[in-house]
Amino acid sequence: MNLIDLSSMAMKDVWLIPLLPFLAFILILVTGVKLRKISSYISILGIFLAFVVSAGVLIGRLLSPEADPYQIFVNWITYKDATIQLGLLVDNLSAIMVFFITLVATLIQVYSIGYMDHEKDGGFARYFAYMSLFAASMLGLVLANNLFSLYICWELVGLSSYLLIGFWYQKKSAADAAKKAFVVTRFGDLGLLIGIVFLYFLTGTTNFIEVRDLLPTLGAVNVTIIALLIFSGAVGKSAQFPLHVWLPDAMEGPTPVSALIHAATMVAAGVYLVARTFPIFEAAPTAPIIVAYIGAVTALIAACMAVVQVDIKRVLAYSTISQLGYMMMALGAGAYIGAMAVSHGGASAGTQGYVAGTFHLVTHAFFKALLFLCAGSAIHAVMSNDMWGMGGLGKKMPVTGLTFLVGALAISGIPPFSGFFSKDEIIATMTSIPQHPILMIIAFLVVFMTAYYMFRAYYLTFCGEYRGEGAPHENPRVMTWPLVILAAITVVVGFVGMPGDANMFGNFLTAGGPHISEHVVSFTPMIISLILALAGISTAFAFYYKRPQENEALLKKRFSLLWTLFDKKFYMDDFWEWIVRNILFLAARVAEFIDNYFIDGVVNLTGYLIGAAGDRLRYEESGKVQQYALMIVIFLFVTGLGLLALSRFINIPNIPFGG
Repeated sequence: MNLIDLSSMAMKDVWLIPLLPFLAFILILVTGVKLRKISSYISILGIFLAFVVSAGVLIGRLLSPEADPYQIFVNWITYKDATIQLGLLVDNLSAIMVFFITLVATLIQVYSIGYMDHEKDGGFARYFAYMSLFAASMLGLVLANNLFSLYICWELVGLSSYLLIGFWYQKKSAADAAKKAFVVTRFGDLGLLIGIVFLYFLTGTTNFIEVRDLLPTLGAVNVTIIALLIFSGAVGKSAQFPLHVWLPDAMEGPTPVSALIHAATMVAAGVYLVARTFPIFEAAPTAPIIVAYIGAVTALIAACMAVVQVDIKRVLAYSTISQLGYMMMALGAGAYIGAMAVSHGGASAGTQGYVAGTFHLVTHAFFKALLFLCAGSAIHAVMSNDMWGMGGLGKKMPVTGLTFLVGALAISGIPPFSGFFSKDEIIATMTSIPQHPILMIIAFLVVFMTAYYMFRAYYLTFCGEYRGEGAPHENPRVMTWPLVILAAITVVVGFVGMPGDANMFGNFLTAGGPHISEHVVSFTPMIISLILALAGISTAFAFYYKRPQENEALLKKRFSLLWTLFDKKFYMDDFWEWIVRNILFLAARVAEFIDNYFIDGVVNLTGYLIGAAGDRLRYEESGKVQQYALMIVIFLFVTGLGLLALSRFINIPNIPFGG
């Protein structure tokens, strides 16, 4: 059996990709609590087998990149002429996504064996059950062939994140963070649901391929409304401004959970949704530039907040928000370029932004998983998240220190690490829309800030003298080997997205459509970006390599207003708390008053009147038949008179004595 036959078999068995981790979830619920170690093996086996099938699917698409998408579906609900389907779609985008999701999830789950080893039997099994459900939900979302199927898995992803963020629910902070994530994302999810229903009302389908063909018939206003409603869902899941406030608090979950959320599941779902529905955004005249500006604002404010954090996981959390903003900038700018080209009678030209945003999503998955697992390794060794309680860990934990450095160089955009290629492709896209220079300025500014705060974290954690307690040491191999593998991938994966004709990633992703090499490669933005990244690293070195406490105290004093603004998160948490307390709670109290005194009041009054009437009438129960007959005659007589009087004003048929 050759490679083509194997990939063909994998394509037909694509339904196994989400099913295998879901079966692992079910099996762990049945057996995991009683058999502690078995739960981890079942979970890892389920996601690894899904990775094997995903690899076969990707190979199949690589061998025939211009082949038609492969779909399987069943009719779920049929009513008259309306049919809602559940189905899977395999094209080049979904093949790439399931491959890196299953690969990253497999490495994170192997790492989790060591990280969660201290958990009691029930907690250990529960953790791996939730992780399997999380992976299955995300894989189902990525493979969905229509928006209804996607939305079901979208909500399962939300449920899984709620369970994992609040995994240590005994801690109030963890329980509150889980509720915050669940509630905040509801705002975006409601918009997405309305958009799906509106799209179905207009087209009679939510199948991605069918919708793409029907877009020219919908009109610009309708498409714009649909695009913005879909984007609202992405704003919630991918923590874009102003719904970004839930993600930093999500660090209350175990660190491997944070790695999975930030690298391959929850927050990746929003960016993937925009990429999957990219033709809708290209057909909407104004929606793409809104997406780009929201991404830009998100990237900038999150980077500002990251520079003052002392919790290493929160630094990485804000960096994720910022990088997601970068991806949204690219997708929005690409769709804007495409929309402008189409409006002038040309073909879509938004390919570069589409490829850049998607490629950064992939590269970010690897180096962000690496950074979070390295942070978890450091936290596991010193039992603290505070970087001021670390320091000097590079000597005590050389594997963790070196692999964290690889991740920091990648996210900073230093060649030859993967972030250099994907981030510079985004910046090149920004330079393609000179009518919006603010986007390019923000993109360059965030390059400097990213390098600064990441190397601030590196110097505080791994350089200098150890400032904590105890004697930290390197973690076991089950935790260090995933770091080494992720670091190796981070070093080499960027080369598949080299600019121009050599951009294998772009050429594969857009096979059969506009070719990425059609865009001119400009080295000027690349050089500027590299200079800014090196400047950020140098600035962090100057302040935090030696005498970090004194230098940070100086920065706080010199920039006290900005430092306070960044440390208070631009008062966005306070703003949302005010909204909740003064508007939502007030609305809830009004609704409670209406429910208690109007709705319940009518029901209670009806019950009271009937009860009172019954209490009064029961005394008429004498047991005398003659009395009952008299009452019936009187009732009929009164009723007859009433009908007779009424018939004088309106026509009541079939009344024999009516006048």
